[in-house]
Amino acid sequence: MRARVQGAILQGAVSDREMLTMYDDTPQRIEAATKLVETGRGKDCLPFEMSLFGAAMSATRFLSLAVRGGQDDYFSSDLSDEELKTKLGPLNVPTLVVFSEDDEAVPMWVDKQLLLKRMCAAMPKATGQMLPGDHSLHGKSEQFVALVMDFLTKNFPTSQILAI
Repeated sequence: MRARVQGAILQGAVSDREMLTMYDDTPQRIEAATKLVETGRGKDCLPFEMSLFGAAMSATRFLSLAVRGGQDDYFSSDLSDEELKTKLGPLNVPTLVVFSEDDEAVPMWVDKQLLLKRMCAAMPKATGQMLPGDHSLHGKSEQFVALVMDFLTKNFPTSQILAI
């Protein structure tokens, strides 16, 4: 029997689709992936020059990240409140959502504070926090760890918290 998820921490929960808008060749990648899927070759990897950060990826996987409504389109700022609730609402456990003020994977036009508020509203037991720093919180790990420890101690008995 698998254990139920008791809580969640989402750090750097960004939209891959919106991140991809920062790359000029994204339309060509989407077109190539779509052609593969349409010809029954969705499990085939995109050509290396179209890979994301050098990672091999199937056409189907790429489209799940790159198109609106894709299977992994969870954190996009243009999703309606209802869409966010449908996607995130089932996470009905204490959840900490942490955004980075200077996240390089989020386009400048995205209102991160508003998106954080909307995401938290979509999850029944979520709280959100904006921290200074980049996507990986370089140089801010102590601040992040303190935030996580506070979240854990407020939401879970000490006996449930595993030592890391």
